[in-house]
Amino acid sequence: MTKATPINSHAALLLEYVDKDGEKKNFLVISDLHLGSETELIKKGINIDSRGVSRDLLREIEELKELHSFNGVIILGDLKSSILHITKNEWETIPIFLKELSLDMDIFLIPGNHDVNINLLVPESVMICKSSGLVIDDILLIHGHTIPEKTHFYINKIIMGHIHPIFINSNSVVHGKRLWIYLKVKKESIFGLKARGIIEIIIIPTFNKYFYSLRYHKESKSISPLIRQLIKNDAIISGLLFTLEGSLIGEIQEIQNLF
Repeated sequence: MTKATPINSHAALLLEYVDKDGEKKNFLVISDLHLGSETELIKKGINIDSRGVSRDLLREIEELKELHSFNGVIILGDLKSSILHITKNEWETIPIFLKELSLDMDIFLIPGNHDVNINLLVPESVMICKSSGLVIDDILLIHGHTIPEKTHFYINKIIMGHIHPIFINSNSVVHGKRLWIYLKVKKESIFGLKARGIIEIIIIPTFNKYFYSLRYHKESKSISPLIRQLIKNDAIISGLLFTLEGSLIGEIQEIQNLF
């Protein structure tokens, strides 16, 4: 049985499963690194070292690897920050980041809406998946900017990024903190009438704490077509909000305010 477990105090999830040959595999799942977003801080007069940001992310992944011994990393999209082009910053940092990351691990990238022309930055050692996602057992891993294919009606769990969930409440001690979102929704609202029952959706916070710091004060609404569809069809049965440390801070009412 495939197991998906958030790692305490980190915006990362450990995916454990047994492959078709009976071999146990562990993967670290992260999302929304937005490498290159430091340019926005620099424009605001904040001095920040872009390579230092990528080194910090590499260091965090290596520390997690020492603790959890995973075989590889699955990146759920938005590896880069610009959308329609590749910035000088991205040309300089992303290939080096991926090359170092893939030295002793398998790396899978599911392209997000910011990853236009990402193939120009990715070394051969990194596997670029289809933007429609990656299926492992009964779990679908996607970025979150597209609607899942109807043929995936056998899926029982979706893991996605894209939304960058942050708790906005100036009266709360966790104001501006990154969040995990857990939803239980009607399966047929995603995969059609062939799919009966309930499916779980896990929304991962952005892994890049610098990008999160840049964005936390903006009360932006979700641009995920999947979540919009679920809300429109009144398909969300229940939902929970958790901090990175695992504290429950909200239920379905607060979740509706995030989108």
